[in-house]
Amino acid sequence: MKAIDTLAKRLVPTPSPQVCVAFGGWSCQDGLRGNPRDPVKAFRKALERRATVLPMDEFRNSKLCSCCHQSLRRARLLTKVKDKDTKEDKIVLKGNRNVLHCKNSRCRAHFWNRDVNAAINILELLKCRLLDLARLAAFQR
Repeated sequence: MKAIDTLAKRLVPTPSPQVCVAFGGWSCQDGLRGNPRDPVKAFRKALERRATVLPMDEFRNSKLCSCCHQSLRRARLLTKVKDKDTKEDKIVLKGNRNVLHCKNSRCRAHFWNRDVNAAINILELLKCRLLDLARLAAFQR
């Protein structure tokens, strides 16, 4: 618990109800296979002691471009792999889960880190919520 409180303190150094944290509702009960479960509830409670925590629907946050709200796809990047037969390195185009490419050719943002893009989208949705505006249409269910 001390590590969780320390992390919450790093995120919100001075406790204040005016500090607002958007907290995603990722609902995978069993965690990821082969990995220990994260103490998500404990972290949320630690944040609630230091700030106002608002639950945020994560629907399409990492799938839509934060500039134009068009679909993103996995970027194909040049990757070094070892050939099974010759044991030599060769370079191939391979899909990358963490780097996304906007499908909109007129968009000014061509490539995105998946997490950075999602964080920007969550911030925009939080602004809408705090200003009592409707959720952006691209992110509605």
